[in-house]
Amino acid sequence: MGKPKYINTKDVVKLTGITTKAVYALINKGILQAYKAPGSGWMIDADSVASYFGISLDDKGKKVVPKEQLAKKKSGLSQKAGALKIGTKLISDGEHYAEVIERVADAKSSIQIATANFRKFRMLPKRSKKYTDGTPFVKTLAVKANKGVKVDVICSLPSDNLLDDWLLYLKANDYPRRFKSRFCERNHSKLVIIDKKIAYIGSANITGAGLGQGTYTAGNFETGILTDDPELVRDAVKRFEWIWDKDRCTGCHRKEDCKPDFIKKCIAKQKKGEQ
Repeated sequence: MGKPKYINTKDVVKLTGITTKAVYALINKGILQAYKAPGSGWMIDADSVASYFGISLDDKGKKVVPKEQLAKKKSGLSQKAGALKIGTKLISDGEHYAEVIERVADAKSSIQIATANFRKFRMLPKRSKKYTDGTPFVKTLAVKANKGVKVDVICSLPSDNLLDDWLLYLKANDYPRRFKSRFCERNHSKLVIIDKKIAYIGSANITGAGLGQGTYTAGNFETGILTDDPELVRDAVKRFEWIWDKDRCTGCHRKEDCKPDFIKKCIAKQKKGEQ
């Protein structure tokens, strides 16, 4: 069976993680070629989707998967992230999602994230049934924390829609005690450390654009190093913990500008809404 010529709106949403409204906006702007089928809704040209979002269709023509996952399948790599030694390698652009975010979702003991911008984005579908299509990343972190994984996040600029999601997914589960954060306006580091065994050191923020999931583009140009070299990972952990340590605030000329922990801000927002 050949690749499908057209796919429906639901398939595009599952593939990209963007909303139905965003799909319609891309159609209206002529970015995605489509036609409206009687009784079936919009049918979008598969090639225009693949070209715009930088993805590929599988050879059965039934399921759309990210090109990074296709590459893994062709090379015979394990589907379980981190199952093989990775050495030290350069990753770019959309590779950040498969190489970093999927490994975060597979963390067993700890997740340490330092980023400047932290914004809302959604997990992409996987062949395994481990994730629900379109699961917000913040929910993935909350679920990991509730299962006992220690999650520490440093960021300088969480977005309001991220805080809204935080409320939505933490309200029912109570605040995960193993999920902690620091707000630091001076932080511009981008570090992701998984189980203190694998580290990402690079340019990408924890945002859709930074991870190759831009709503209207394929994302930013990003470059970083992924490594399981013990010495490099140890140095990355030391750097993260130095920023995390509140003693670093002593003498900081911007410490008065720092807002409260954004989880506390989220909880305060919830309490205000209940009054």
